[in-house]
Amino acid sequence: MSQSIPHLSSQRCPLPESVFLSCPLIAMTSVIELKERNKANRLALRKLEAHVTSLEKFSFHPANLQNAAISIIPAPFECQNGKPEFTPSFFAPYPSDLLMAPKDGWVPFEFPKYDSERAQRRHETPIDRARQLCYYLEQSLSGYRSRCPEVQYPVFLISGWRYQDIGEYGFKKDLWEYGLQIGMEDSKCPPQWTVDAVYHYHDTKFPHLKSMMISDVDGDYEMLFRGELLALIRMIRGRLETKRFARYPVHPVLLFSMMGTQHARILQAHFNGTELVIHHSKFYDFRYEDAVLLELFAQWFISSPVGETEPE
Repeated sequence: MSQSIPHLSSQRCPLPESVFLSCPLIAMTSVIELKERNKANRLALRKLEAHVTSLEKFSFHPANLQNAAISIIPAPFECQNGKPEFTPSFFAPYPSDLLMAPKDGWVPFEFPKYDSERAQRRHETPIDRARQLCYYLEQSLSGYRSRCPEVQYPVFLISGWRYQDIGEYGFKKDLWEYGLQIGMEDSKCPPQWTVDAVYHYHDTKFPHLKSMMISDVDGDYEMLFRGELLALIRMIRGRLETKRFARYPVHPVLLFSMMGTQHARILQAHFNGTELVIHHSKFYDFRYEDAVLLELFAQWFISSPVGETEPE
């Protein structure tokens, strides 16, 4: 399968000027500024990634990252008034009063209800449970329907979001770590994590991404994990290094992060030219099927891209 987005080279071979001239309204002075901004942002994110990977720890309290140009902000994702209650928000959740659960049979398997005895008997790890939850959510959230009579199909199918194989995005760095490896001490080996799916918006006016990841860790509300940070940084870097989005000032990513013991949270990240800003929800308990939580995640899964992201 041919790649629709080319794999770009490193900083030693900068993006060609034609990338920044693709919009006829951009003046020559602006082209230079855009190239310099893109170069500076890519360099800053490379430094952030190097900093995170250099630390001999795999979970981070916000205070640990204050000097690393990473701002971690707990935020309400419940949308009590019908819209996000934090700013900036780059995704507009689908109105809950217009959502209906998927039709019976849309998901070909039952909700993976947590069973501690079974988990112990099968020697299940946190990532085993997270993987089962992730598979269920990918199926279920894409099947939510609208109460609007003119909408005949599941909302996700007409929302403008498109799934694409991760390898076709041209990310320079892997969106996973395998965990324990031969020759590594347990204490120096990062927990296993992987980004399972990435979605982009069909209209290239919007550089936004959505993604789902699983991790071999137990959740902690106050901490962000190495895998979450690296996944967000690498996806934003990938957008900065993609020709069609090189001129854009902001490249938002919405991440659904699942881990043990069948808990999940939502994170929104963007790099504002100075720091990586991450808003994150509380941890939601998915050990048992909860229609309210599933609907909340569906609101965000089919949310629309918004915000000031287009080139000036």
